[in-house]
Amino acid sequence: MWEELLREATSRAAKAEWQLGRLHKWAADWGLIFDLSKADAHWDAEHQQPQAVLASRCQVRLAEQGQKLRELHARLDDVLDGREQAEIRAEAAEDQLRRVRGEAARHG
Repeated sequence: MWEELLREATSRAAKAEWQLGRLHKWAADWGLIFDLSKADAHWDAEHQQPQAVLASRCQVRLAEQGQKLRELHARLDDVLDGREQAEIRAEAAEDQLRRVRGEAARHG
């Protein structure tokens, strides 16, 4: 049902955009000026629509998913930092082991 409503609304919007484009072209051909930004502001002022419940639910869910993503990103950064530090310590330990082995070989 929602998909049908979305398709219908999308179709009407596409038709309205096409008609507006034709109107704008004709107005330009006749030398008339049609300020779309003023028309948009007028429409918005005269036709305020409450936000749909479905849209607000989607926005809440999107915000929740965004927060989870930020948390996972922070955890990944921490893990990568820890891994980098472990690699640095491992390289230092390998260097020290090589030095000790070199010393042992000279004395042994």
